[in-house]
Amino acid sequence: MEPILTVENLTKKFTQDGSDFFAVDNISFQLFPGDCLAIVGESGCGKSTTVKLITRLIDADSGKIHLGGRDITQATGKSLRDIYKKMQMVFQFPQDSFNPHQKLDSAINEPLINGGMSKTKARKHLPQLLNLVGLNYSLVDGRYARELSGGQCQRAALARALAVKPEILICDEATSALDVISQKQIVDLLQKLQRDFNLSLILITHDLALVQQLCSRVLVMYQGKIIEENTTEQIINNPQQEYTKLLIRSTI
Repeated sequence: MEPILTVENLTKKFTQDGSDFFAVDNISFQLFPGDCLAIVGESGCGKSTTVKLITRLIDADSGKIHLGGRDITQATGKSLRDIYKKMQMVFQFPQDSFNPHQKLDSAINEPLINGGMSKTKARKHLPQLLNLVGLNYSLVDGRYARELSGGQCQRAALARALAVKPEILICDEATSALDVISQKQIVDLLQKLQRDFNLSLILITHDLALVQQLCSRVLVMYQGKIIEENTTEQIINNPQQEYTKLLIRSTI
């Protein structure tokens, strides 16, 4: 099976207080169709910077990113729009990912309209899209993100991400800001969406208990480097690095 995403020797350096440091230091990995890959580590380890590089929100200093066999490392303009049809992202704080002055039905429909669908057709399609994530149309019709609970708003964010039928869904701490009940509901929903649409998932988290439920493979990052990579079972039951053992003790 060919990988849907390949990252080769990816590097990103920043300058802080007059000194250079590597936020991402020569990392390589692959994501396969229908797989769920976790990138784990403490705050500042480089996992969120890795996602920003993959999604082309920032430029890499060196290395390559291939999406479906296509080099997207330097993609701009229309090429970026094509990338975002294949790869979507859900963030930690769902309310913050929506324009506070834009109603939710309009925000969720926006990717469809930007992709060429008429406003009338997008409105007709919206209830079906919301149904995929367990939301009723009446809950979002004419409402703003701030009027929904965290769990409801994260479902709305998932609906917006799914609107363009992506092949890859990246979840950056997508459950960490939610209450325990909402966390479980979102995890169950992600599992269902992965099965139903053969989605490839990248889960960015520090919570290895969550990784156990969702992911088949794990990358452990520390100070910008991948220090350990294996199946979830092997990482949990037979970690090789002391840092990985510390993560496990602190979250499981």
